[in-house]
Amino acid sequence: MRKIAFVLAVLMCLAIFSSCKKEEEPLQPTTKLVDGTYTVRWDQGSPNDYSEYITCSIANGVVTILDYDAKNAAGALKTQDTAIEDQIMLNAETIGAPGIPMDVAYAKIIESFNLAGGDVNQMETVVGATTSSKSFKILMSALLAGNAILGDTRDQVLPFYADGDYSITTAAPDEDGYTYNLKAAVSAGKISYTEFDAKNEAGEKRTASDEAFATLVQNVLGSYNESGSIPSEEDEATAKIAGLFQSMARKLANNAHVRGKSDLTYYRYQDGTYTAEMSKADAEGYKDYVILSVLNDQVTILEFDGKDADGNLRSENDGLREKMMEASVALGLSEIGPDEMGDSILAAFSASDANVLEMENVAGATISANNFKLMVGELLGFNAVHGIEQLLTVDPIE
Repeated sequence: MRKIAFVLAVLMCLAIFSSCKKEEEPLQPTTKLVDGTYTVRWDQGSPNDYSEYITCSIANGVVTILDYDAKNAAGALKTQDTAIEDQIMLNAETIGAPGIPMDVAYAKIIESFNLAGGDVNQMETVVGATTSSKSFKILMSALLAGNAILGDTRDQVLPFYADGDYSITTAAPDEDGYTYNLKAAVSAGKISYTEFDAKNEAGEKRTASDEAFATLVQNVLGSYNESGSIPSEEDEATAKIAGLFQSMARKLANNAHVRGKSDLTYYRYQDGTYTAEMSKADAEGYKDYVILSVLNDQVTILEFDGKDADGNLRSENDGLREKMMEASVALGLSEIGPDEMGDSILAAFSASDANVLEMENVAGATISANNFKLMVGELLGFNAVHGIEQLLTVDPIE
């Protein structure tokens, strides 16, 4: 009887030990998505204190986005922040572009994900919401490769900034012949600005010969690293340099957030509205044209279309639309009309951070995409740099 009791006691201990051990073992990945409800988010907020998150459900391998928004430390939603929406619409009105409220932007990003069949690599960037589009892709990619495979329904948290060393340099010298460079380092998700300087054509650092500039750099770096702001400057020239630092720092930080390149080029444009058109019409008699606006170095495409000799727009030609759609289907592509073609080109431009050299090709729109790159490239490469707002005529690639 004692033997039986002893054996039972041992078996009970083993069972308890086994169950405890099972709970402590890490979840093992499977070869497919595990049904459940998941949330993935950033570990901290953006400079405006909002942290984006995605909540989705998975059933039988099908991903349904339940929510995409951003919260601040108090739990308030970005889509309900009227001050942010008012600022977005004011900025859009200033440059003559249609504004996109955050709730609409997030809804369009979810729609883009659904249209891509749940494939983040096939999603189109939502024009006017580039950073939030990239944020969604990064968060969703991590979730589908992480907790959704492990079946772990706890929040999956990603560092807001990717670790690494980053650098940004102005594209051309300023009026005094200096080219500026800013360096930053991200470690354990925390960003620190490590060096800001300028070099003349001989490669000599300005901090080595200009004591006032060296003092300014020291003050700006210290203040920005500590508080995220720069000290106010009464002197116009000094304030201009401090403003340049802040603009470069914001671009560098955003690049570290969206997992961009380690080395960036900073373009300094003059605010204005710039227009270009192709010198020759296409086979249908339309000349491609583009109108873009620049405000605080931010580039916004206001119009991209084609006009015939009578001023009629390609996007309003229903007959041409049907013809283009039939041709695209015959090539095994989705139906592509003038509107879809233009939207795809603008999405590719937005995804490239307004850099035509980084734009991906657009299937079924090679000629118009090349024309767009030529026109925008020349406008940003010369006209916007020098503030020339007269119509620019561009020759096509022969």
